[in-house]
Amino acid sequence: MKYYFLSIIAIALLLTSCASPKYSGTPYGENIPTFLHDTVEYRIQPGDQLTVQSFNNLSSVIIENSMTGASSSRQGQVPEFQVWVEEDGEVVLPKAGRINAQGLTEEEAAQAVEQAYAGTINDPAFYVNVSNRMVKVLGAVYNQGMYPMTRENQTLGEVLSLAGGVNFEQLGKQLILIRNGIGADSASASKPMLFDLDIHNLADPALTNIVIHSNDVVYLPPSRATVSAAKFRNISAFIQPVLLVLNSIILINTLAK
Repeated sequence: MKYYFLSIIAIALLLTSCASPKYSGTPYGENIPTFLHDTVEYRIQPGDQLTVQSFNNLSSVIIENSMTGASSSRQGQVPEFQVWVEEDGEVVLPKAGRINAQGLTEEEAAQAVEQAYAGTINDPAFYVNVSNRMVKVLGAVYNQGMYPMTRENQTLGEVLSLAGGVNFEQLGKQLILIRNGIGADSASASKPMLFDLDIHNLADPALTNIVIHSNDVVYLPPSRATVSAAKFRNISAFIQPVLLVLNSIILINTLAK
């Protein structure tokens, strides 16, 4: 019997060790700082992937080229190609050569592309989009993961929609925002910002209109009940075979007496 009691004690210790996690950072409560609504212009940097689009006829320009990173669009779509910003900040444009893109906004990069093709295309009109901007959404949403930001200055509400929306059955009482990219100075980079959260202030424009930047992490910690239930399922999956073995040992010892 002593083995059985020891197992019960071990289970109790495991369950008591499953306290809800505490998150450290800068607490804001229900107050949303105004700087979180500030929009920014993303500046292109080495390693970025650019999607270059135009309504001009690009049949003489778009080529498949694994060396430059350029690739053509599918038939029937707006003509486009992709290029990568190299370590020196330059990109290689098919049939136009190299231009510097580092430090430019998307609009400025489009103007630079138009200038590069001025001698090749009549009245060139281009649009440039940084296509590798990402945001990570975790916690009480229906689809956790990394999501591409299709444009600058998307809001918290839009980003949560990308993740399938908020799972209210699992939602806890906090929102955690970690700013790793642009808009993060040396003092605040990677330092979580903590906000009080409930069903009512999720509809507050001050919260849903927080501007999300590239490489941000949005985390909605699940409720204590959700965490406890998940941990209990994991512990039960581990403990049930152990209890089965202990019960078998006790039965064998009892029959052997």
